[in-house]
Amino acid sequence: MVALILAGVAKRFPDGTTAVHTLDLAVDDGELMVLVGPSGCGKSTVLRMVAGLEAPTEGTVTIGGRPANDLSPGDRDVAMVFQDYALYPHMSVHANIAFALKAKGLPRRDIDVRVRQVAGSLGIEHLLGRRPRALSGGERQRVAMGRAIVRRPAAFLMDEPLSNLDAKLRVELRTEIRRLHAELATTFLYVTHDQVEAMTLGDRVAVLRHGRLQQLASPQQLYAAPASVFVAAFMGSPAMNLLRAPLASVGGRVVARAGPWDIPLEPGKAKDHDEVLVGIRPEHLEHFPHPSAGEAGELAQVTAEVVEPLGSVTLVHFHVDAAPVSVLDERPRVDSTPLESGPFSVGAAPAPMVASVDGRTRLSAGATDGRLSLRLDPASVHLFHPVTGLAL
Repeated sequence: MVALILAGVAKRFPDGTTAVHTLDLAVDDGELMVLVGPSGCGKSTVLRMVAGLEAPTEGTVTIGGRPANDLSPGDRDVAMVFQDYALYPHMSVHANIAFALKAKGLPRRDIDVRVRQVAGSLGIEHLLGRRPRALSGGERQRVAMGRAIVRRPAAFLMDEPLSNLDAKLRVELRTEIRRLHAELATTFLYVTHDQVEAMTLGDRVAVLRHGRLQQLASPQQLYAAPASVFVAAFMGSPAMNLLRAPLASVGGRVVARAGPWDIPLEPGKAKDHDEVLVGIRPEHLEHFPHPSAGEAGELAQVTAEVVEPLGSVTLVHFHVDAAPVSVLDERPRVDSTPLESGPFSVGAAPAPMVASVDGRTRLSAGATDGRLSLRLDPASVHLFHPVTGLAL
């Protein structure tokens, strides 16, 4: 069963700004779907249209098989968790969680049982007598989630609920949300700008840019097969290295020359073009501390300019003789196609790059001690159209 359907949904504001362009999206019953994208891409507007806080300019929102465009927020059977908690400061934690149940007129004993059950599942039963000002940020967010859970809605809508928390708490509550989703077996539609959050939480992830759906896939597929330069650059930390690669003929084969590496292309892969855009994940650059003569043709010698030890991995920053590709924040033309990646720009050489190598590797920055050999596996390279930026 499909729990939430957005069919041709668009949102235009009175000043002419189009926040969402003709979005088609279906969230399955019991699925945790994440909407991710940079600030201003329209993801929170999508959530607000599902919740009934914004009316779509075009299209239909369906919740649990019922058209919801004309339903008030209270009649949609969804619960929303906000970024700023939205707790009643004069009420106790118990009263905050119980508020919606009291509004429905449930008996006091039933309300107390449900509140304590939810508080126990969130580990905040000992906080029920406190008021929000006496709670930490993580505790307040748990109360906000409890207030949504206690209603037992058909779907949960979460608008960047972890963005106000510190890094450690975000990791802790990500795990908590994943556990709650498994226990409740209820539909979650979750909005974030944090691609790590999206990758770790979502059953599927919808990537938005400028109000347009760029790709909808599992986290693994988004990472392994990005549909465009934008998705490739946005999903992954550190970001994918992007280079312009002119085509050349070497030994009867067409290769893409990405800096010091020649990448063989399949026949017809770059038909009618004299260059491609090449994407290289930092972890696909393999360090060879003692290269043999047989490997010499596959390796590139680079100089580490900055070395960042992160424990299990070390990030190495260097430059190569190639033109870098950067994704721009400008909005595309009104007549752009939904999957168009642009705009992006091609800069002047040299291009900055990052390699992620084994954390046990001893490296120093500089021309004397920072020389290292990096091998690129051609099978791991991503290729993109030089004009549209779409995956080839």
